[in-house]
Amino acid sequence: MEELAAANLSWLRPRLEARPPRDPWLRELLAWLWLRDLQAPEEVLSWVVRVSPARTVLHLPAASSPPARSGALLEQGAAAGDDRLRLPADGLLLKIYHPRRRTEAWRRMFSRAPALREFERWNLLAWRIGVVPEAAAQQCTRRLGVYARPWWSGSPAAECLPAAAAAVGSGLATLHRQRWSDRDLDAGDLLFVHGSAGETAAPEDLGVLVPVDLGHARVAALPLAAEIPQRDLVRLLMSLPTAVAEASAADLCAHYSRAAEEEIPSPGALLQQAARRGGKRLLKRSARCLRPVSDFDAGPGWARRRFVRVSSPGPSPDAVLLKQGRRGSVLREPGSREDGRRENWPRDGGAGGQRVWKSYQRPGTVQRLRRLLGWSPGRRAYRLLYLLELGQIAAVPALGWWADQDGEWLLRGWVDGSPASAADADALLDWLLQLHRLGLGHRDLKPANFVVTPQHELVLIDADGLAVEGPDGARDLARLLAEFPAGSVQEKALADKYQAACGAFNPRQRRRLQRLSADLRARLALQPAAPAPPSSEPAP
Repeated sequence: MEELAAANLSWLRPRLEARPPRDPWLRELLAWLWLRDLQAPEEVLSWVVRVSPARTVLHLPAASSPPARSGALLEQGAAAGDDRLRLPADGLLLKIYHPRRRTEAWRRMFSRAPALREFERWNLLAWRIGVVPEAAAQQCTRRLGVYARPWWSGSPAAECLPAAAAAVGSGLATLHRQRWSDRDLDAGDLLFVHGSAGETAAPEDLGVLVPVDLGHARVAALPLAAEIPQRDLVRLLMSLPTAVAEASAADLCAHYSRAAEEEIPSPGALLQQAARRGGKRLLKRSARCLRPVSDFDAGPGWARRRFVRVSSPGPSPDAVLLKQGRRGSVLREPGSREDGRRENWPRDGGAGGQRVWKSYQRPGTVQRLRRLLGWSPGRRAYRLLYLLELGQIAAVPALGWWADQDGEWLLRGWVDGSPASAADADALLDWLLQLHRLGLGHRDLKPANFVVTPQHELVLIDADGLAVEGPDGARDLARLLAEFPAGSVQEKALADKYQAACGAFNPRQRRRLQRLSADLRARLALQPAAPAPPSSEPAP
């Protein structure tokens, strides 16, 4: 992040010095920033809040004494009425938009620049909620825009929930009455600017609920359509952790409905919509693992994490063969088990410890064509493992993927534990329910695809059976029920537990569940007995 921020500031300074903003305050503010960047570059980098190749956001603390706003805009806002509120500021927020796309100049001919768009929307919203709009914006060139406003100290709604669910619901209804909406709403973008939120704080003590990011917001001239408030509620719940969303949904919906004076869907229905939309968003985000971005290196046929370094794609000569199948094999590279522990995965993905190479040896013209069209199994498994990581579902980390003319290699971390068995059926069902909340499914939910860690955590180690087209309760549950005799106590208990969590099967679905589980039992009975696995790895 610091490297990208430093590169952005170095790229921006000569261009903004050559084409400075016409607004005197913005021109003075940028001149002050470049001077501080020369004198104390490390201090300026500590002010960076968000950074990307197209945008740099800085918080200029009040203690650093940035130039204060004293132009005509503030004087006009103060003269608009004594009852208008000036929000307490703690420094300044400075956003510099610098998209480098070649088509940006053409885009600006048909749409408003991001800096001007956010500035205009904030002025409209501030007028309606009774706040003085102390902000300024300037589009210096078609590719460079600057937006500045006070930095407000307060309590983010994401940190207040579920204790302040009533206040968030009432505040969101107030914003909707002022015809504000946000198609990319996030709980972290809503801020209570007065008071503080605690477990005993009353809603009226929290202060004014203010959206702090209006990049994708809309402040309409006409009342909002009926489906827009529901969409915003779903996106708000989608941005929260599952436990927080479930604890907040009832109070949030009740107080929103009371403040808006209109009926909305039940909390359970909104949570289901939030889970499914969240899964679609994660599926879209998971495509970044195949591109060269900040966390991944990608090349022709090769994608990997930045913290994973290998000399060449493929296992080392001292790798140990774990499984050998008709269409591939699984090999383990030796290493330190301590370096590959579960708690180290977020930091290094198991790099430096034991790692597993899985091959998909499927040569031929048809398979090469499938890989060209993006249907290759190794590439798919690599992306789906990263998708589960984004959804915080226990699965082995994907570290790399590589393809050649003869097949593919998937590099992933090692799971230290014991193979799952039919005795872990309850934990497997809980794992499946978490997967279904994201709108995903699993066609091959068998114990051999999971490992139980020493901390008694169930971890997926084979993503080939994941289905992104959506959950299918009968299909997914049938594979798990096939591990038990027909009509057994375990089969009935698992089916009852799934129905209690997801709703009862109708007669047609129940008949399909029984047919699928009976068919799978027959297929498993025809298979020869497999020898005891020497490790926790499934057969390819």
